Amino acid sequence: MIRLPDDIKVSSAQYIDETEKFSEFLLPVGAKVLLVGYPYGYSTLGRKQPMAVVLTRFIAANMVEMAPTTALLDGIGAGGMSGCPVFMENDDEILLAGIYTGSIYPDHIIQQNNPVTALGKISVLGIFFPPKNINLS
Repeated sequence: MIRLPDDIKVSSAQYIDETEKFSEFLLPVGAKVLLVGYPYGYSTLGRKQPMAVVLTRFIAANMVEMAPTTALLDGIGAGGMSGCPVFMENDDEILLAGIYTGSIYPDHIIQQNNPVTALGKISVLGIFFPPKNINLS
């Protein structure tokens, strides 16, 4: 835990204690998130006036086996957006929720990688306390 200066205001949605599961608290399944980045360096207004691309996605799963700080999105981001910030709308606030880390293909089990089935992955920023009945090792 890091103590912030008193003049920095933090949303109550970002306060977490050991009794709460971070992923369900901050990133509920179905929550709308925004990926903000520059796919392959592309700026909508050109290189001289950088303007990010904003993509809307939704949280598809907030817990992933073997990856307790990963959440899944209902679709992938644009190529080259890995590392971009992911924001979540919470009431009238926009909160930094994570970092976009790429995609996974659930259909790899049948030896297929169809872009339609791909899910986006984000690394959730914050502390995570997995439920005691789930084995993440």
